Amino acid sequence: MVDPRKLCFDILGKLIIPDPDNEGETKAVVYQGTSAQFANYTAGNKRPRMVREYVIQTPSNTPDQVTQREKMRIAVAMWQTATPEEKEEARPIAIEKNIPLYHAFLSLQIKQIEPVLGTIWDAGATVWIDGSTTTIWDI
Repeated sequence: MVDPRKLCFDILGKLIIPDPDNEGETKAVVYQGTSAQFANYTAGNKRPRMVREYVIQTPSNTPDQVTQREKMRIAVAMWQTATPEEKEEARPIAIEKNIPLYHAFLSLQIKQIEPVLGTIWDAGATVWIDGSTTTIWDI
């Protein structure tokens, strides 16, 4: 028989709990598995776990983020079509940084990809010296 004093639930996922800072309010937290270096507690089975507040990320499409996502898309496509010999060129980086070959290849390719040139429409946010905006281009 299991001693109830040693019973432990290994919960993973999103959980709604009472908010200790706001009486009568609730908040969402996430219980997730992680590596030991990021863990803030261990489950009864000694597995490293992290509990953190659940955050809804807001998508942001700044020009830098759009450029980086495009570079990533191109790099992944390059990995998918690369020969084994081309993939092995990233092996020294993988060994040096102790990361998977895939990540080393992507890192190498992303650094070599030139950003796509073009104009990003700013919905009239740009104001010229004469006070006009880019909305005139929509006519």
